[in-house]
Amino acid sequence: MSFAALVALSSSIAGAQTASPVIYAVIPDAAGQTITIEGSNFGSSQPRVMIDEIEVVVIASGQDHVVAQLPAAIVPGSYRIVVCKAPKYTVAAEFTATIGAVGPTGPQGPKGDAGNDGVNGATGATGPTGATGATGPTGPTGAIGATGATGPQGATGPQGPTGATGVQGATGATGAQGPTGATGARGPTGATGPEGSTGPTGLQGATGPTGAQGPIGPAGAAGSSVSITPIVAGDPHCPNGGTMFTLNGAASYACNGGPRTICPDGFERRGAICIETQDHLATFTEAADFCNQIGAHLPSAAEMRAAIYASPSTSGGFAGDWVADNVAADQALYVADPNALNPIASASIFDSNYARCLIRIE
Repeated sequence: MSFAALVALSSSIAGAQTASPVIYAVIPDAAGQTITIEGSNFGSSQPRVMIDEIEVVVIASGQDHVVAQLPAAIVPGSYRIVVCKAPKYTVAAEFTATIGAVGPTGPQGPKGDAGNDGVNGATGATGPTGATGATGPTGPTGAIGATGATGPQGATGPQGPTGATGVQGATGATGAQGPTGATGARGPTGATGPEGSTGPTGLQGATGPTGAQGPIGPAGAAGSSVSITPIVAGDPHCPNGGTMFTLNGAASYACNGGPRTICPDGFERRGAICIETQDHLATFTEAADFCNQIGAHLPSAAEMRAAIYASPSTSGGFAGDWVADNVAADQALYVADPNALNPIASASIFDSNYARCLIRIE
């Protein structure tokens, strides 16, 4: 359905206030969905719009126009349009507009009374300077004036530029060759060139003859001697008897073990003896003291052989273990090669071999 507006210029001003809004016209769109209200002094902030006491949505606004959304169910007819100016919305303009089908044009009404002059607004700020206008056309040439009097002779002008060089003449015939000149003096020697890269390494020469044997070094300090004293059963240090070793006034003991029927922790049974499963790095004296402290003793040569032969598959673990008997000055016995026919050999008591303690059982 098409829509049009019959605009009756019957606006009235609500509120006598400077810069009050004024409605000039109300124009619906062709689809009947919005109206455009034209006028003045609507303000820079969005106003409120009422159609017959129903507030509608304002889509856009400016000082001289307001676009508002019509209600969906509006029917053709005359409506009271009110625009309330922001921010307090107490200053308003009213206008009666016909929205919907247009009837035949009525006769022109009488001219209304002239409205009162509005109060002059404040003077606006000076606008920016306009751009410079285009240059006007050149005026006509003026008339030639009368010839003036002859002036004094001017000074001599500067010399003119040199003329262009003429064309070169033809080359003359070659003259006879002159005699050879004397040899010039020898020039200075040039700088030394950079050093060349190193050549490949040559073949190694033959081994030289063995040098003469050096002199014999000075004799070492005299060693200390160990005295050995057998101990009979009943001694407070070795109740079951044993051996006392004295070195530099300090005594250590290799005691015979007491009667036992089982091996203690850390020992394994081999025949009638308990042999320690793990040996310990020590000198001979340290080994004897260690075994004495745990109630055991260093094995004799016979006991060591019995332990080795009782378990041939593990006999290699006895290499380096000290043996208690047959000790000479500063020398003691130890297991040199457990797999040899005679595994026992001698070494300095100050060497670091191993302590492997032994306990006899009943």
